[in-house]
Amino acid sequence: MKIRMPIWSFLIVLLVATSGLAAPQADFNGRWLMDRDQSEGMPQGLDQVMIIKQSGDQINLDTRVLPDDQLGYTQSDVYLVNGQMQDFTPRRGGVDGKGKRTAKWTDDGQGIAIVEAVWFDTPQGQLEMHITRNWRLSGDGKIITIEMTQKDQQGTTRTKRIFTKLQPT
Repeated sequence: MKIRMPIWSFLIVLLVATSGLAAPQADFNGRWLMDRDQSEGMPQGLDQVMIIKQSGDQINLDTRVLPDDQLGYTQSDVYLVNGQMQDFTPRRGGVDGKGKRTAKWTDDGQGIAIVEAVWFDTPQGQLEMHITRNWRLSGDGKIITIEMTQKDQQGTTRTKRIFTKLQPT
């Protein structure tokens, strides 16, 4: 009995100490404006506003794209950040495609890593793209950095979008 009591005490202390080690998840909720001057690889004359509503592992995203010379449009998406592969419907130029996506939290919980494979049927044949997106929230919660790599038949493109928080939603 004397030996078991210190072992139980040690196990309880160990359990309490390690229970708080899980990294808190980033809170992406809010309205975010793209900083064109800090962003890289984006077309000139393009603004974006993201409205993010996050609940647990579900991120609902509405991106308002505002070209200088045209009427804007909104693109909506949902990310399930659970590490499971999901089917989704990508949209490009008003055309729906087919896609598979995996989204997971980074080890520190302050970002998400998204991997997608998408296919579009076009008059020129099937267009296949492989896309990675890495979202990162700044320590003060005021900046989201989204780095994207897209590979398709025409090559590889990389962009880096910097968004600043406008207001919570």
